[in-house]
Amino acid sequence: MKKLITIIFCSLILFSCEKKKEVLEMQKIEVSEKANDENLEDSIIKNFKPNPNITKFKIIGGIYSEEEIAKMEFKTQWNLNEKEFNSKTDTIKYLKDKIYISYLTFNNGCAENAGDYKIKGDSLIINLVNLRDYVCTERICDRVIFEIKNPENKKYKIAKW
Repeated sequence: MKKLITIIFCSLILFSCEKKKEVLEMQKIEVSEKANDENLEDSIIKNFKPNPNITKFKIIGGIYSEEEIAKMEFKTQWNLNEKEFNSKTDTIKYLKDKIYISYLTFNNGCAENAGDYKIKGDSLIINLVNLRDYVCTERICDRVIFEIKNPENKKYKIAKW
């Protein structure tokens, strides 16, 4: 009987230790994967270089919630997604040596955005760049503000995206 109890006891300890090893290995893998994800995010953020002529970029988040957006008329929602600016909700001002741009747009609720722009001919195209490698289904309406150096006081056709 003592032999049987000793064998059962040793077996429990042996199998118990094996489980702990498996759990520790799984935890090491999870920590390693998390570190890789964070390194990927850091590399995306570090590799993004906005146009140096942007003197101010700001997002005022959550102007309208998902529920409020759902209650809007379709035409209003459509206007927020247009490349053209809406005179009722958006502002473009040519100030001395700079351009001030403020507009409402739909944005991903999980994104961390930075602002950028490109000039193509007589057009200035502003863009939001997602600095993270993920998005979610949450949509919110944000106010996006750009201030861009314009030392020549040149007038541009300004578009979003």
